[in-house]
Amino acid sequence: MNMEYLKKKVSPYKAEEIHSVEDALNALKFCGFQGRNLGLALDLLEEIESDKECLKVLTLSGAMTAAGFDEIVRLLIEKQLIDVIVSTGANLTHDLLNAFSDQGHYLGSQYIDDDDLYDHRINRIYDIFLPEENYVSTEKKLQEILLKCKKNFPKKLTPSQFYKVLGENIEERCIISLAAKNNIPIFVPANPDSEIALDFIIFQLKEKIKIPLYDLGDIIEFGKIVANKKYERYATIIIGGGAPRNYAQQVFPFLDQLKERIATEDETKKGITLFEQCPLCKENNETCEKCGGLGRIKRHFKGYDYSIRIHTAVEYDGGLSGCTISESKSWGKYAPHSKHVSIWCDATIAFPLLITAYLQRIEKRK
Repeated sequence: MNMEYLKKKVSPYKAEEIHSVEDALNALKFCGFQGRNLGLALDLLEEIESDKECLKVLTLSGAMTAAGFDEIVRLLIEKQLIDVIVSTGANLTHDLLNAFSDQGHYLGSQYIDDDDLYDHRINRIYDIFLPEENYVSTEKKLQEILLKCKKNFPKKLTPSQFYKVLGENIEERCIISLAAKNNIPIFVPANPDSEIALDFIIFQLKEKIKIPLYDLGDIIEFGKIVANKKYERYATIIIGGGAPRNYAQQVFPFLDQLKERIATEDETKKGITLFEQCPLCKENNETCEKCGGLGRIKRHFKGYDYSIRIHTAVEYDGGLSGCTISESKSWGKYAPHSKHVSIWCDATIAFPLLITAYLQRIEKRK
């Protein structure tokens, strides 16, 4: 029997010995499948959060806030456990609606006559109900805030600047206001696909003004944050997939392309290039098989060093949401040495358990 592969036995999960969520995740580390991945993610999250030179990027897809998980994100902001948020507009819309409506969503059912809900102007998000009147009241409140803060919008307004100014003028406790207060940028890659964007359009039409949003400017702004010498390492905490995930990940290929294709003449003279020169090519003054004839072998921007990913997408259809972290390495989005754990699980289960266990762990160690 080859003991190289048989180093540690499975340790059965003993429910009677579990007294906290942290206990449960610690025990799951020695079981199998996604339970084990969830337990391993707790250890990796602790490593990420203890790394003070690490930029921590949270990506949020879907509408987690409509399902009751906005408070987790607010807590992560207040405890300064994240540095950047990349989100769908839906998450911000539903969180704002909750802040303005003292929780505007209701427990419902997926087994319902949707034609009847239509007649009653009640929107359904799987098993969550949202009365249209809460959207209307949120829009009214948002219009008042926009009227108040429009003079503070810069002429070339990016979505992150829009949410920053908006957050500075919202009194209620929500993701947007807390992020502004704690100087955490919010990037929304598909910003037009949200109720907040629709409200902003209505505001401009009513006021007969034009305030265009410069979406491409945020790619540059995010690149500046990542390229800042303040950080030595980088981490993603990915909830779901979609546009937020890829927007966060593409920053490293973007910086590589920027360095290679828009290098200044002075940098070129100094030999500053995207890749470190292949030593064999340098020695022989020609290309070789080692670097594939490119004369270069190493990127300047290495990619993310850590990732925790909670998802239900699969890799087999070639979609970005299901693509593995390993596959992302080939694009330069993650460093070859990066540490990562993927949990194939509904985020409404794994995300609250992971964060609760982490908070219990750090509280216990105080």
